[in-house]
Amino acid sequence: RAVAGAVGEAVDTAGAGMLIRLLSEDPAWTVRATAAEAAGKMGPARAEVGPALVACLGKEKEVTVLRRVLQAIGEIHYEEGIPDLMKAIDSPSLTLSEAAMYSLYRLTGEKLLRKEEWQEWYRVKYPPWKSRPKR
Repeated sequence: RAVAGAVGEAVDTAGAGMLIRLLSEDPAWTVRATAAEAAGKMGPARAEVGPALVACLGKEKEVTVLRRVLQAIGEIHYEEGIPDLMKAIDSPSLTLSEAAMYSLYRLTGEKLLRKEEWQEWYRVKYPPWKSRPKR
């Protein structure tokens, strides 16, 4: 757990692979949660870390880990994760739904507070937003 935290603090992209392994394989949820949080600091390794975070959404059962995974997707600005974040806002867990909306805000800059508003944004504004020129 300490190593995952240290890699995140160092923001050394060479440690991204280790974080991905910890996130997907470590039996301790505390280690997976710390690895997810550290992955959220790995913006420069977005292409490697982003897909691993999204993959966790389908497998992880621990709410604390899932919350940190959802937040990390937004922190690293992994835009390809938006469809998965939209699925997560339907979670029966308010904690997970709010974490998904936080990440959507981080990714889009939209300040929407209710899941219905995000669903409307996704249906109407996401297609043109997705095809906008990247900066």
